[in-house]
Amino acid sequence: MADDEKEDPALTANLSSLAQALPELLERFRAMARVAGGGEPAASSMMAATQPAQTLDVATAMDGVLAAAEDELARRFRVTKLYAYAPPVLANEKQLALMLMGQLVHAGQAVAAGRPDEHELQIRISTGDDGWARVELTLDGPSVHDGAGNSRIELPPVVAPKTELRA
Repeated sequence: MADDEKEDPALTANLSSLAQALPELLERFRAMARVAGGGEPAASSMMAATQPAQTLDVATAMDGVLAAAEDELARRFRVTKLYAYAPPVLANEKQLALMLMGQLVHAGQAVAAGRPDEHELQIRISTGDDGWARVELTLDGPSVHDGAGNSRIELPPVVAPKTELRA
């Protein structure tokens, strides 16, 4: 971290509470998955750490993370969701949630709390040209400099897109 970049103590303190909220986040995610898929999830929240990879929807996972961090995010910026189709991914749900939460924390560290009306976080979920699921976070506002808080994650789909075979 550069000398001119100061860590926000409020955000640091909230990281601990967000980590403690992860079991609730996973339960919300499972509830959304039950509604979407009509069945019970296979693993309990106690098994989430050792849970095997499963087919997951990235948008559903992001919505669960956003719900768990809603209060903290609302203090920093408006969130705009721009979701398009993204292929399902094969992942451990806890690890996927932690990865997405990490991206939100990165964005949150780029903006001081207290002026959410001046800052916007756009979350784009889509399919990249290579067929992979793509999650892009773009932060905009008067105190955001040189792409601070921006990030992009690309996740391979469960079924790889067809590729041309060359002899």
